[in-house]
Amino acid sequence: MMVFRLSKAVASVLAIVSFSLAPLCCAQAQDSSSRKYFEDLGPYSCSDGCVNVDGTCSIRHVDSGDTCVSLAAKCGIPQDTFMSYNTGSNFCDSFRIGQAVCCSSGNLPDLMPKQKPDGSCFDYVVQEDNWCDSIAAIHGLTLGELRVLNENTWGFSGCENLSAGVKLCLSKGSSPMPVPISNAVCGPQKPNMPAPSDRSPENLAKLNPCPLEACCSYWGQCGTTKEFCEAPPRGSKVGIKPGCIANCRIDVFENSEIDIQAYGNDRGAESMSAEEKEKSITKRRGLNFGGVFDRAVEVED
Repeated sequence: MMVFRLSKAVASVLAIVSFSLAPLCCAQAQDSSSRKYFEDLGPYSCSDGCVNVDGTCSIRHVDSGDTCVSLAAKCGIPQDTFMSYNTGSNFCDSFRIGQAVCCSSGNLPDLMPKQKPDGSCFDYVVQEDNWCDSIAAIHGLTLGELRVLNENTWGFSGCENLSAGVKLCLSKGSSPMPVPISNAVCGPQKPNMPAPSDRSPENLAKLNPCPLEACCSYWGQCGTTKEFCEAPPRGSKVGIKPGCIANCRIDVFENSEIDIQAYGNDRGAESMSAEEKEKSITKRRGLNFGGVFDRAVEVED
């Protein structure tokens, strides 16, 4: 009697185990004999499709040019069966590149990436030929959700101007540090830059300022000409290209009077005002650059 009860308990356990293993058998067992072995363990048919233990379906992602016919073929199931797994009006007419579709019964899994343990977002570096909709689709996001997640992401100026090398946020969490530029000398993309706690574009732009308050360009270079100092259009976010990210100005100082220092070999310096020499000195504007070489001062005309 004891043996009968034990056998009944074992059979019950085997039935539960077989039901939980059967979904895995479909994904792993490629030949008919292997499938039959798992099916014989319990009340499950691999022909019903591979339902994962969590109730989600097995998936494939839509490629460029895919149709319901081609996707059903890739899933290895008849088109009618494929359509029964993927219901919805106009389903076959509204594919997004990268979109997940079911190849078995069950619900689509949640593909949205999760926030990292340190509180930062799950990040993704944009590749050549990527565009927002395909990135969003393959990660279970809508285009609107992608835009919202990257409102404070360095280098993201919208989906219309998406550039390779920009690091995007694909989950909630603090913004990522931008991808380093090997020769950058200023800004947040200087190599080996520790991540500050505040990674807003405005705060990142203050990192590694240029010497002498020179302009820092989007590419992490210092300079004083227009290509370095021209700020982005008014109202646009800092950290988008092309444009300056820090000390974005070119100051021109003008003085109505000219102060002249005259030097001679046999006398000291004489100071004269513009009024004193107004009739004898031709006024002109220019820039002189001087340097000290071997204790001598050289001035370029």
